[in-house]
Amino acid sequence: MMKEADFTLYSFPGKGTNYVSVDDALPNAPVKVVAYDVSGKLIFIKEVNANPYGQLVVNIDPMISFIPGTAFVAALYNNQAYYETMTLNK
Repeated sequence: MMKEADFTLYSFPGKGTNYVSVDDALPNAPVKVVAYDVSGKLIFIKEVNANPYGQLVVNIDPMISFIPGTAFVAALYNNQAYYETMTLNK
């Protein structure tokens, strides 16, 4: 079961940068971040470890080909799946 986001999404229009910030993972825990564009195409998947404070920031690479608009982003950590939507900008 997915829960509403326990992470923050940052989108900077016109700058081509889209960031996912997780604030409450377990220290050094692996976190998998996935993103789908408006067409439902998987555009990003990356697993990284949180820092010793349970935080991490992931940049969705602006060079990835995607359709700009509202996307679905999920972070999988602490045996839970959290989701949010964000506007992806090129």
